[in-house]
Amino acid sequence: MLVISKFPDNGLLIVVDTVPAADIGNTPYLSSELPRTEDTRTENVIIDLNAFESSHTGISIRVGSMFRQKSVLKKAIYMLALNNSFELVTVRSNGTSFDIKCKDPSCTWYLRASAPCRPSDVINYMKIPHEVNISYDKAWKGREIALNSIRGTPEDSYAMLSAFSDALILNNPVTYTAKEADDECRFRFYFMALAASIDAWNYCIPVISVDGAKQISWYPHLCLYY
Repeated sequence: MLVISKFPDNGLLIVVDTVPAADIGNTPYLSSELPRTEDTRTENVIIDLNAFESSHTGISIRVGSMFRQKSVLKKAIYMLALNNSFELVTVRSNGTSFDIKCKDPSCTWYLRASAPCRPSDVINYMKIPHEVNISYDKAWKGREIALNSIRGTPEDSYAMLSAFSDALILNNPVTYTAKEADDECRFRFYFMALAASIDAWNYCIPVISVDGAKQISWYPHLCLYY
């Protein structure tokens, strides 16, 4: 099964696991010619669409192989299946994950890839190309700084709630928003009702249903849905 966690279509992906080499001979449709679990993370080569122009047999997929985009990895996998005469089944495909496996129930073929954003990956990047050893704590802090520079901090997100509400009402007239703070001006609640939901209320059975979803972040909170 291929599992790619939390990545956009234009995000870098690294293969972190494949079917064990010992199982290849016992797996239908697979032969010893197929990729084994060799670690190529030290090669530091990122595969993009240009790689397919010089290869008519497909791209080699091994542990540590890095792909420029999700679409590039998918093309490499589908070419692998075509060249080795086995079918694939997509288990899940959305903005956060992409799961795929062999269609044959008796086949154990799978492949797992993930976005390289772990502190251990940062440590490897600094050690292999730059020959610099850094601690896990420094790698974690560096990763956080990089991510915050791209998506902003949680504090920035809360500070933008007023601007978000104004933009929401401007583009969706009749939309209602409200926020509440405690006596020390600390954020407590934020509420919004989209115009489409308000309009649709007139056609609904008069029953109110409330559901909640816990949000896991630096500042844990609960979202209520009506």
